[in-house]
Amino acid sequence: MVIGRVDAERHIPRLYLALRFLDLTAPLLGELEDITDLEALLVEAYTYIMAEQRGNGQKLLLLAYTDSSVVWGTYAPGELATAGAIDPAFLQELRLFGPSGEYYLWRHGTGFHARTRVDVAPPATFGRVEQEGYVPPFEWGASEPNVADEWQALWGTRIDQDGPERWTVLFEERGARLLLPPLGVEEVALPELPLRLLVRHYLTYDGQSGICAYSDLRCVALCDARLRPLVFTS
Repeated sequence: MVIGRVDAERHIPRLYLALRFLDLTAPLLGELEDITDLEALLVEAYTYIMAEQRGNGQKLLLLAYTDSSVVWGTYAPGELATAGAIDPAFLQELRLFGPSGEYYLWRHGTGFHARTRVDVAPPATFGRVEQEGYVPPFEWGASEPNVADEWQALWGTRIDQDGPERWTVLFEERGARLLLPPLGVEEVALPELPLRLLVRHYLTYDGQSGICAYSDLRCVALCDARLRPLVFTS
């Protein structure tokens, strides 16, 4: 199911440009001919992630970049719902993610690389602002060593459910907008802004030089201003 098409506004930056860690040792896939090829990859990735998450029929969030738009959606086998059409010919990168893991697909030359990362323990920092009244910029080793959790604020000064089929629209005063999956709540219960994308960074250490560096990262969840994960219905 595709809900409309996200406005390809030229002034929307690559909000998550920092999320690109290109590990060229990851498997090189061929070109994707159509959406059927893409869904075949998503089924395999979903099965692996949900086996670790012990989920049954739950949907994972999807974030894709095409040549002209940022596309949000949700996915479970046989249920791909996106805010705009994803044509593999114009796809640059895609992330399918949930609390326990992420599948990352990115274009390289005429084909794609891919990797799947699953954590032993999901992040334990959800809802921290409820108890402590602040949003930590980073949480070092919150649920396992050698990780740093970051809460990236999404642009958006107003939120409503005026999108097609009540998809959630996040507006910015300067004109940009993001179309997110339906939240299944009444207007009075819409989440507090800013919405935040939880990003988990992975660290490696060089024993000889003592240098610490980022080796990978993944998306974990979309949360409200109090760091509570949002629950989407599509």
